[in-house]
Amino acid sequence: MAAEQLSRTTQPPPQRVKRPAPLSPQMRAFLTGWFLAWPLLIFVYNPLPRPYEPLTLLLVIPGGAIWLLSCGFGCDALVAMAKARWPATTKTILEILTVVLGLIWITLLCIP
Repeated sequence: MAAEQLSRTTQPPPQRVKRPAPLSPQMRAFLTGWFLAWPLLIFVYNPLPRPYEPLTLLLVIPGGAIWLLSCGFGCDALVAMAKARWPATTKTILEILTVVLGLIWITLLCIP
């Protein structure tokens, strides 16, 4: 009995989105270190009893902005990996995150 030949066709590869330029290793190390160290620094310093001292403002405002930036880069990398693996599920998760982050943003804007 002769073996049957299977017809195998190959699909063209999907069009890929151009990857952004990767961060330099120094910038990656700085953002990772700041992401881990800044909440600990704020916890140790505890600016809540003296909220408007100059040192508090210099520590919290720029430090918080850099911390949020490092969170953004980390989340962007995680979302890119999830999109590559689970495109349909990622869309649903991003819609839910948009609503949740919007609610957090509105709540933060209400704080005097």
